[in-house]
Amino acid sequence: METQKAIKGVNLLFLAIVMIAIVFEIVVGILSGLGIDIFMGKITLQLVYSQLIFAVPAIIYFICSNRDKKKGFEFLRFRKIRFSNILLCILIYICLTPVLNFFNSLSMLYSTNVISSVMFGVTDEVPFVVGILIIAILPAFLEEFTYRGIFYNTYRLAAGFGAALLSGLLFGLVHGNLNQFTYAFVLGVIFALIVEATDSIWSTMIVHALVNAVSVVTIYGLPAALNWMQNLYDTAKAENDINTMALIERIMGTDDFSVEAFMGTAADSLTVADILLIIRGYLIPAIVGGILVFLLLRLIAKRCGRWEIMCSMFGAGQPKPLAAEREVITHAEDGTFLAEPVYAQVPLEPAPVSRVKLITWELIAAGVVQVLMMIATELLLRYGDELMALLK
Repeated sequence: METQKAIKGVNLLFLAIVMIAIVFEIVVGILSGLGIDIFMGKITLQLVYSQLIFAVPAIIYFICSNRDKKKGFEFLRFRKIRFSNILLCILIYICLTPVLNFFNSLSMLYSTNVISSVMFGVTDEVPFVVGILIIAILPAFLEEFTYRGIFYNTYRLAAGFGAALLSGLLFGLVHGNLNQFTYAFVLGVIFALIVEATDSIWSTMIVHALVNAVSVVTIYGLPAALNWMQNLYDTAKAENDINTMALIERIMGTDDFSVEAFMGTAADSLTVADILLIIRGYLIPAIVGGILVFLLLRLIAKRCGRWEIMCSMFGAGQPKPLAAEREVITHAEDGTFLAEPVYAQVPLEPAPVSRVKLITWELIAAGVVQVLMMIATELLLRYGDELMALLK
């Protein structure tokens, strides 16, 4: 019953996060109608708010539900990780990139990419280092603490791979739009498996920060790249080099080299046929990348003495992941001595999975509300202008 109580608690936490976000959006909308902008026109403040809106309830939940904070952080898996395994996790991210590109392109069939154009506004407000802190490091810590630390580890008490799927689903839903939901869901599942393989949440915090950092480098580097293309175009125009001008226009899709025009052209000029062509181009790299991700996860799990536990995640009766004791492994499978001991959890008896429900009414309510909000957001993005014209 303690396990069911814990699962019901985190499901209620997710419902609270969703409802708090909706109420706050309503309040912001009302204040905006009155001419009050609580964000003062700053995108960076909106990004910080988007993190705090789920992190604060999660932190409060963690404090209230864990009287013994030391055991609480142990439950979240704040454990040491070997540097060599960190490098392998970075390799996982590299191999995962074509997989994420595939799912991102797939989402373009039914969603609008709004996050890219919004993120570029950050470059006008804060320097690169602050951008890294706000967009890469802070979200990586808070999101992993919440969705892998609290949600996944709680679901893992009663389920195997289902816990990874469910925590990934919530991670995708909380992003609030159909485009990000698609690849965030996949990323969330992979992150849960990385935590299971390394037995440390630090591993996904590092990889998550790397994923976000690449985006930060892109948004800060693209304006410089566009400026370079502008100079090439202007030089070709001055020299009456029509061929070079035509080539640059074909690459850019426009002769306007501003970030706004480039992002708008990239999004609006794609037809369904273009998107399907992009999806087909990403398919083979995505399959190869997925296979490499699996092999790397297997390697890390074996190095950490957790391969059997990971395999049990896909069985009918999963052992609880948080064992009462941990076994110190000092020798590798071939009998050679390990320079650095490996700590492996001792599997417990299979948990009575059938008696514990992961899906409760709190989770269903939160999921339905969030899905409806995402659909409404997508409709507003696509048909907002027409609706405003009708209202006038």
